[in-house]
Amino acid sequence: MLLLRDGIPWQILAGDKTAAAIVTRLEETMQLSPLEGPRRRSSIITGNRSGCRKLTSGDVEVFVPSIDELTLREISVQLLQPIFQDVQERGGLFIHAALAERDGVGVILPGSSGVGKTTVSNRFPFPWKSLCDDETRVAPDTRGRYWAHPWPTWYNFGLTESKETWNVNHAVPLMGIFSDEVS
Repeated sequence: MLLLRDGIPWQILAGDKTAAAIVTRLEETMQLSPLEGPRRRSSIITGNRSGCRKLTSGDVEVFVPSIDELTLREISVQLLQPIFQDVQERGGLFIHAALAERDGVGVILPGSSGVGKTTVSNRFPFPWKSLCDDETRVAPDTRGRYWAHPWPTWYNFGLTESKETWNVNHAVPLMGIFSDEVS
């Protein structure tokens, strides 16, 4: 179950046997666990079609070609895209940024590829904690506060045997965005 602080839980489901392996890997990488209660569903179905179909319930079905035609990374992006769009429509943000936590609050460090987000994330001194080094999801709660969620570094997903995981359901209240870029 993917539970962002915007209050809408999503369950990621497999529509067939091939999709089950993909969903299992996503669950491990994103540290997802089952939750009870109402939720929207995003189902992945492998085969010879591609695209997404939104159901009247708000659930979505994501159709992807066979695993031979797409990498796990590409499939994960397609599967999660409807969820991202849903969050964005409710005021959420997707930021190419590292996320650090200190004393229960979050600070985002945005930057282009190659500027040192990972290097900085690996060097945070105690009591700082690096939650992710590449991508952060920001979602507003029902009271208008913004919460930052760590997000996986997708270029590792399916490309290596990396066992790195990210707890995407762990959110910290966003207290700042630090950037060294001057506009």
